Amino acid sequence: MMNKIIFALMAAAGLISAPAHALNNGDFSSGLTGWSSSGIVTTSNGAAALFSSITNENTAFNTSGLLGTFGATLYQDVTLASGATLAFDWKFTTQDHLPFNDFALLTLGGNQVVLSNVELVGNQGSTGWQHYSTILSAPVSRIAFVVSNQRDNDVSTALYIDNVTAAVPEPETYAMLLAGLGLMAGIARRKQK
Repeated sequence: MMNKIIFALMAAAGLISAPAHALNNGDFSSGLTGWSSSGIVTTSNGAAALFSSITNENTAFNTSGLLGTFGATLYQDVTLASGATLAFDWKFTTQDHLPFNDFALLTLGGNQVVLSNVELVGNQGSTGWQHYSTILSAPVSRIAFVVSNQRDNDVSTALYIDNVTAAVPEPETYAMLLAGLGLMAGIARRKQK
């Protein structure tokens, strides 16, 4: 029992010293400063705007590895520990129609989350503004947003991103955890006597 408590204390102490590089400019108030991009990415009405390419495939982001054709990506390298909360607002808008299932993705490290596609919103559809939030189950070193055409490049599709935040638990939270674990260890020790 005592070994388990000591192990838990050591694990919690390791979390305190974990480095954290929070997101930079998640509200895009400074344009795209702090973000990297490929393809057609700009800001519009205070949000980042990613457009799938219909004009110049040489400047577009090749999404063939994601089963797309050409699109755009916006990403930022970060160091976020497991347990951090990632949240953002987003909107997917397309002028395309099925069977051309244009799509938008969030990628966290190697994991992909489909935000939307033509099949979900309908032909020439839009999601309107949505909110996404998740607690990270593993450390993340890159957060990326992708929008892409699929099977054609005739019609542009857009993904708008705003208010990106990554809340990392404060050191005080871990200090409280350690204090609680210490108290539990003391109670367990007392019961053994």
